[in-house]
Amino acid sequence: MNDRHLFRVWCENKKEWEKDEVLISSNGNFVLMQNGIPIIKNTIPKHHIVEFCTGLKDKNGKLVFEGDICKFSDYIIGDFRQPESIEIIKFEENGYNEKLLVNYYDKPNWVEVIGNIHENPELLGGK
Repeated sequence: MNDRHLFRVWCENKKEWEKDEVLISSNGNFVLMQNGIPIIKNTIPKHHIVEFCTGLKDKNGKLVFEGDICKFSDYIIGDFRQPESIEIIKFEENGYNEKLLVNYYDKPNWVEVIGNIHENPELLGGK
C-alpha cells in the first residue's frame, strides 16, 4: 500500500496538473523542479493544491486521490440499502470519506473514479 504516499498537484493559475517534478521535503518545503532547476518554497504556494492518494484503487484499478469524484454503486446489505451516489473524496478528521472506506472494504468494485473536482466540477453540479 505504498501508493498512499503519492500525491498530485493542481496549479490554479494554469488550470492544469503540475507537469514539473514536485517534491515535498521532510521539513515541509515545497520543491518544484523547472527545467532541472529546483525552486524551493518554505510553504506550498497559494495557487497549488496538493492532493494525496488514499492508497485505494477503484473497480478499474485506478488510484483514488483527494479531489477525485467517485460514483458509489447502489447496493443492499441485509436490510440496509445504499442508493447510488456521486461524491468528492476528501480527507476528514478520522480519515477519508466514511462512505469510501466502508464501500471499499466491503465491496471495492462498488467504487469508481469518474473525474476530479478541478477538471469535472459539473459532475457535482458545479461549473
